[in-house]
Amino acid sequence: MAARALQCMEILGGLGRREERISVKGIDAYILSEPLPGHESGGDVQYASMCAAGKISRFAVADVSGHGDAVAKFGVGLRDLMRRFINTPNQERMVQALNREMGSLVDHGIFATFVIMTWFDPTRQAFICAAGHPDPLWFSAELDQWMALSPAAFKRPSREADSRLVNLPLGVIDGTEYEQFTVPIGPGDFIVLYTDHYIEARSASGEMLGVDGLRRLVASCDASDASALGRQMEAKIGAH
Repeated sequence: MAARALQCMEILGGLGRREERISVKGIDAYILSEPLPGHESGGDVQYASMCAAGKISRFAVADVSGHGDAVAKFGVGLRDLMRRFINTPNQERMVQALNREMGSLVDHGIFATFVIMTWFDPTRQAFICAAGHPDPLWFSAELDQWMALSPAAFKRPSREADSRLVNLPLGVIDGTEYEQFTVPIGPGDFIVLYTDHYIEARSASGEMLGVDGLRRLVASCDASDASALGRQMEAKIGAH
């Protein structure tokens, strides 16, 4: 599958079925979205974008509770916010705006977990912000190791007890604060963003895979490129 070069100011993604390789400055990516059999769209939303100067690329995945018009409304809101903040490295304001957007759907019982990664090519850093979403996985080529990107492991220490509401799922509590953390990315590294479909996969005996199980499963894959890794993950989770 040939990689498509994402153009400046372009926003790609949505709620439907998608399998695509894309290329931005400094990053090769593989997107796989597969709704339930018999459905053209589902509750998972995925987007990718690149700024006008080609220095800032952004990847987002959301898992929205429910289906239908409410999920579609969230997808449109996410697209509009990615366009509005497409040139801004700091994505915390974007996630706060999304939380306010989701607040209007609370009466319908709608909420979403969300993770967004901004790649800033001049410094080769990834900025990650998650709202109640499963931890992304990171392969460090330098360490030859897969690990979960837990915010607690990258958060700057605070001298005072932190009693703030931070990084809750979108649409739960208005005024929730969202914090990002930074990961230095080197050549040959991988970052995997996913929804709970993977970690909640159960074996025939009822065993749930979980984050640690997913990390071990991914570590057994051949990480030669993004699309090969994605296809192997899907096959091994199906076997589980």
